[in-house]
Amino acid sequence: FKGHNNIHLGPDVLLHQRPAKSNTFTKRRGVSERFKLPPGEYVIIPSTFEPHCNGSFILRVFTEKEAAA
Repeated sequence: FKGHNNIHLGPDVLLHQRPAKSNTFTKRRGVSERFKLPPGEYVIIPSTFEPHCNGSFILRVFTEKEAAA
């Protein structure tokens, strides 16, 4: 989800905003994707293939240009 400056992205916002980018769900242990997104603030929401199941996640984000902290 693409965020906006100084706006809390709580459940009420996330339920009514379309994802900035999403692909088809897949039942694989590892998933790697490449996206070209405009500069901005984004929220990455990991999820499991099966609804209501907890899971462990490792998230790595790489950028081609230096990212501002």
